[in-house]
Amino acid sequence: MNKYLVNWKVRLAGLTAGLPMAIDAIITAYGQGTFSNKSGSQLIAAVGVVLLGFYSKSHDVTGGTVPATQEAQVRIMPENITNSANKDGIVK
Repeated sequence: MNKYLVNWKVRLAGLTAGLPMAIDAIITAYGQGTFSNKSGSQLIAAVGVVLLGFYSKSHDVTGGTVPATQEAQVRIMPENITNSANKDGIVK
């Protein structure tokens, strides 16, 4: 799977949060004819939010092969269920 598509939800959240801020900063600067301290700072913050969303990784994304919790280990690898598992299938 393409490494850019694995965390698509986090990337979409970063774009959703950062793009409106960036567009507002650009429209404000266009209306004033130049970037002021406020619109320039706003644009830098917006780019930071977008980059944070782009390079962030969801904690639970493992590709389906590495369990993040014991509960996931039972779901992914049923052969790991032992006699110590309770009725919910969680290994203690």
